[in-house]
Amino acid sequence: YNMMDFNNYDSIIAFGEKVAREHYDELRALADSLNAIEFKPLKSYNASPLDSVYIEKLVIEGNERIHNSYFENSFGQFENSWVKFDELEDQIQLAYGSKFFTHLFYELKADGDITKLVLNVKEADIGYLSVGAHYDDDYSVSLLLNGAFRNLIGRNSKLFTDLVVGPNPRFRGLYIKDNGAKPGYGAKIEIYSLSFDTYTNPNNLSAKTEEWNFTNFKGSLFLQTILKNRHWFRIGGNYEYFRFKSKIENDADSISDYNSYANFYFAFNSDTRDRSYLSTRGVFSELRVEYVTPISSNWVQELFESSLVFWFKYHQSIPLSKKLSLKPSVFLGGSYQKGYPTSSNEPASTYKRPPAQHWFYMGGLSQSQYMHGFQSFTGVKFVQKYGLYQAIFRMHLQYNFYRKLYVTLMGDVGANEWYLEDMIEGKNWVAGYGAKFSYDSFIGPVEVSIMGSNIYKDVSFFINLGYWF
Repeated sequence: YNMMDFNNYDSIIAFGEKVAREHYDELRALADSLNAIEFKPLKSYNASPLDSVYIEKLVIEGNERIHNSYFENSFGQFENSWVKFDELEDQIQLAYGSKFFTHLFYELKADGDITKLVLNVKEADIGYLSVGAHYDDDYSVSLLLNGAFRNLIGRNSKLFTDLVVGPNPRFRGLYIKDNGAKPGYGAKIEIYSLSFDTYTNPNNLSAKTEEWNFTNFKGSLFLQTILKNRHWFRIGGNYEYFRFKSKIENDADSISDYNSYANFYFAFNSDTRDRSYLSTRGVFSELRVEYVTPISSNWVQELFESSLVFWFKYHQSIPLSKKLSLKPSVFLGGSYQKGYPTSSNEPASTYKRPPAQHWFYMGGLSQSQYMHGFQSFTGVKFVQKYGLYQAIFRMHLQYNFYRKLYVTLMGDVGANEWYLEDMIEGKNWVAGYGAKFSYDSFIGPVEVSIMGSNIYKDVSFFINLGYWF
């Protein structure tokens, strides 16, 4: 127990009584000797711990970089009201989740006829830098540089950066103004260059037919609300300066220049997992709706259409025992654009579609993706299938069979098609299966997967080494 465990007073008392009873004979002898000198009858005690207090005023002490408004937004609700200690301590635990503090203690002070809630604050260091390395068969080898800073650019601010140096470089910078329980705002910059193969031969879906490179310069502004450090709503807009370029077909060079795009979005995210890798309990989910549109006045207006793109993903870890966890998950994504049919015998390229960076792509096993539409799938090559509609259902069983060693049985079924009605045809569905062996090392998970699927007949392997920050 520690000094914050006030609500565990019954357990603390029980523990104290247990220890005292172990020394009952010694204490009894001491009591008898004292009574022999002067006998004092036992008094009757019927006091019970307070569970609430009336607070008139909030006082903050020790804060320098964090503005008083942060505490007023989070704790101002307690002024001039009866406050239960459980509710107060829950709010303090939530404030710790912001990582702004190394300690945040409270004290109740009587000042005449009023009671003050005094918050004593010790602010955390400004931030830190991390360096790491990662390899997986989808994104190749990468050197990772990561930074997290608080109150560096203004009070109540957070700044996160990460840089990936390798064959598929990426930079991300995220700034958030944290207003506690009230809505905040932020900005994000993201730059990446990603190369991947495609497999569009209907007679041999495992044969490489094309190699593409996606390069994107992306800026975002948003408003957000965070609930209990576990759930957050975000609404905002993005500007994209994007290029997709073929590395094989010279005919595609005519449409390989950079162009401008915009999108406006709403998103709700939730993360209650006990850990981001090899989780044993909790939920990770996202619901997102985007309106995407090309801005440049050239060939993109003939090829792409303003569209509504939406998806829902849900991953859950259910503990069946101390070492065994069931991990079901689902991904459902689609798009709507004017004039695009739900079914057709014509190639999808006949019609205008959303910009290519907002299609859905299926395959590979990387746990971190550069684009929202990229989703992993057991036994399918990285980006082996892509289209405007995607449904994936997964059922994995994770077993911690020895210390930091795990084995996970994986089963995935799903479909990815250009037309909505094609999604319900059984012949278009993909089934993948396999086993993953993991070691929870100090550099992150070290994993080897053995897989197969009904569209890739040979046995395939996937190697993943180290954390993605």
